[in-house]
Amino acid sequence: MNLEQSVQKLNLVFMPYELKAFTHPVSTPEEISELQRVSKHALPPELLRFYKEIGGVGYEDIGCHDTGMSIRLLPVSILIPALQETHKLMHLHSLGIIDWLRYQLGNSWSKLDRQTPELLDINQRYIGLGMRQFDHDFARHIFIDEHGKFGIIDFHSEDYKSLWRNFLSHMLEDSTANMTLEQALTELLENNTVSHSHVTM
Repeated sequence: MNLEQSVQKLNLVFMPYELKAFTHPVSTPEEISELQRVSKHALPPELLRFYKEIGGVGYEDIGCHDTGMSIRLLPVSILIPALQETHKLMHLHSLGIIDWLRYQLGNSWSKLDRQTPELLDINQRYIGLGMRQFDHDFARHIFIDEHGKFGIIDFHSEDYKSLWRNFLSHMLEDSTANMTLEQALTELLENNTVSHSHVTM
């Protein structure tokens, strides 16, 4: 199933929940060049092709059923202002995965504020860009490794131990990414089987 078919399928899946699908305008070469300049990360060809051909995709909960669920892969037109934003709560420091996770919590999650060599290394080696928000505390995030492969990590805002044990510690040793962008985004969009009821403080 290609990405366009996946998006069409999700329109039907989310219709009962009144979730609204949206896509963003495709990015211009000038916008992509500017993103690469301000992002402090090299972007893989597959992601650049996505921006040129699709732009961005997501689903937003419009509040009718208070599902708390949203899905998005942010377009260049949103990423550039976020990287240039001066307000602390709205500033995306870089496209690094640690900065991406902090950005989702208004740059206020103390456990990721620590400038340890391990977190700095992970942030430099991996890009974070897309996510599926299941509720106010739990989300799954797309990350990209240095070889342009895509992976997914689970992130609960009250469970740093699991984030480190199940994902970050392994990423520090070697990349666990093994998907294309289409595979990762389709997995993010279509897989509803994730369990996040157990939280380890």
